[in-house]
Amino acid sequence: MKVIKCKDQEQVNFALKEIKVLLQLRNPNIVSYIDFFVVLERSSASKIDIQGPSLSVCLVMELCSEETFYDKIRLARRHFMETGGHAFKEADILSWMKQCTLALKYIHDRGFLHRDMKPTNVLFTTQGQLKLGDFGVATSAGLGKESTVGSPHYFAPELLLKQSYNNKVDVWGLGIVFLEMLTLRERPINTQLLTDPLENESVIADVVEMGFSRGLGILMRDMLARHPDGRPPTAAIISRIDKLLAPRDLIPAPLSIPHPSVVPSRTVCQLCEVDAAVVICSECKSCFCAQCELARHKHPQRQSHQRRPIGLALPREEKQCLKLQVPSDEFPTIASALAQCSKSSRSQAPSVEVVVASGFYKIEPLSIPSHFPSGVTIRGLDPTPVFEINSTSSCFVVEHTGNCQVQNIAFHQISRSSLAPDSRPCVLELIGSSWTFQNCKFSSDIGSGAIVTGKTANPTFDRCHFQGVKQIGALFTDSSKGTVRSSRFSSCEYSGILVRKFASPSIVDCLVTCGKETGIYCHESSPTIESTVVESNGGCGIVSKGSSAAPTILRCRVLDNMQAGIFCSDSTKPVIDSCEILLSRKVGILVKARASVVVDKCVVNGGKEAGMYIFESATARITNSTITGNANSGILVAGKGNVDCVGNVIRQNGYEGVWVCKGGTGQFTENDVRSNTKGPKDIEAGCMVQWRCNQED
Repeated sequence: MKVIKCKDQEQVNFALKEIKVLLQLRNPNIVSYIDFFVVLERSSASKIDIQGPSLSVCLVMELCSEETFYDKIRLARRHFMETGGHAFKEADILSWMKQCTLALKYIHDRGFLHRDMKPTNVLFTTQGQLKLGDFGVATSAGLGKESTVGSPHYFAPELLLKQSYNNKVDVWGLGIVFLEMLTLRERPINTQLLTDPLENESVIADVVEMGFSRGLGILMRDMLARHPDGRPPTAAIISRIDKLLAPRDLIPAPLSIPHPSVVPSRTVCQLCEVDAAVVICSECKSCFCAQCELARHKHPQRQSHQRRPIGLALPREEKQCLKLQVPSDEFPTIASALAQCSKSSRSQAPSVEVVVASGFYKIEPLSIPSHFPSGVTIRGLDPTPVFEINSTSSCFVVEHTGNCQVQNIAFHQISRSSLAPDSRPCVLELIGSSWTFQNCKFSSDIGSGAIVTGKTANPTFDRCHFQGVKQIGALFTDSSKGTVRSSRFSSCEYSGILVRKFASPSIVDCLVTCGKETGIYCHESSPTIESTVVESNGGCGIVSKGSSAAPTILRCRVLDNMQAGIFCSDSTKPVIDSCEILLSRKVGILVKARASVVVDKCVVNGGKEAGMYIFESATARITNSTITGNANSGILVAGKGNVDCVGNVIRQNGYEGVWVCKGGTGQFTENDVRSNTKGPKDIEAGCMVQWRCNQED
């Protein structure tokens, strides 16, 4: 029985609200409500009754044991202190997580949020079945919720920022509860994510360190994503738990006869780390399940690599590797080791790996000539070694066009001399080079992080970090290509990524944040920007300018930038597909000066001005998009701008859904323009507008 003491009418209403919620929820994993009664309590005769009588609302509920999830965490902590191991098996924890997720899915499907996920609200029956309880702060679901309730330690980041939220706050709370069980420690990851949006990446290592699978760690990381839309829905969580619980012995073996160089039949996909791998890349030997194989954008060098079914034999490569240790008596500096690499190649020596010990190194600028051998790997040990280079030009210049790798090295540029007026200082300059940089860090007190130039340049930056750069994080220019994947750009003073002069790199799964000006700037260039988060920059999120600029912006999240979310100008022709442009401090998407934009399946929400603004002879085709909750109009067309707007939801904006003025023109067909503060439309006299089959109030 749960007793709620009420001293005023507000508390009585609070108690009755919980009863109302419980009456609508009947599920095996939710504590069942049976009945309630009210007890009137008066003060004793020996005491002066100042406040009058109080009420106690008593909820008669299903009997659970006295044990809660918090008690199990305490038990596991004691067991860990005594034995050094976890008290519970992964299968048990996954079973509990599935039951809890099933309860949340049931709640969400019926239009409620729990909003107070914490270990003490997860109960167990005497038979050991998990039950979710305490619906005192539950509420009906829906976009736009802003009241902050619950337990602060388990708050999602959007609750800490007092932003609107949805049912993903419960996914976050579930993730925190089970992260506490898995790691046996409390961690303020919600506040850590506000300063570093990729902080949840460390969750994987924390879970694996406690003896659990990497797949479970990846699931926890996803549930604790900084932004709600990055968290999986409850149905997806249940599906992933089922895959983690499935016995590995049930994974079918390939039909072909095994070969010593063939991947074993029970190899797990290297991308999702859950399903059985069925395809292998013959070049990099990465293994993929059927679903991940479809997502080729996740795979390095996707255009050139070939796949084979896992049952087919691959050519065996027996290669010896010469390792050069730095520092050592033979190779005291990185420069001496690189010189030896050239000698080894000329004498047809085996492949070379330069291994750099952890430490802080003050080195002279490095230069890799065009005749440098291919296949060299420069690898830093953990913790990452740091190269500090004093230079007013380029610290590390690579003119070699072959394939080499640099792994786990931090480069930092300083200068004790004044800069020449025409100097272009940078940490790394790649001239026609196709090197690969993995887990590297770049920072500069005076210049840019990396400059990529030349038609043959096609480098790869994988899981790199460009931070504290005085100018540009990464600059691609002069028809260069390249891939920037799963990398982070933070606190770059001019632009996180600048692409110009017909360059066309692919920018995939990156984070560009906290720059003083633009996040990603595309000038006379056509990069592909995919699945990337561009947030909290001092200027615009993404800028596209120039008649030759035609970037593809796909599945990106552009949010909380100080100017426009996406700014298009000077005859540019970008395609913006399946993106979210949220919380822009000015316009969500600004199109001007003869730019021509295609916007499809996008969400433009929460801008401080209009959702989209098209003017100065610019044109836009807007289809299947949702433009809601902006402070001004949903779509504003002016100054000879022209819009073709079909099948969009344009609702709940602060002014009209559509505002056309000052010579603007357009065609609006089959749009939902209801529930805007000042009506569906305001079309100024003299503006040529075709208005067909739109839903209005």
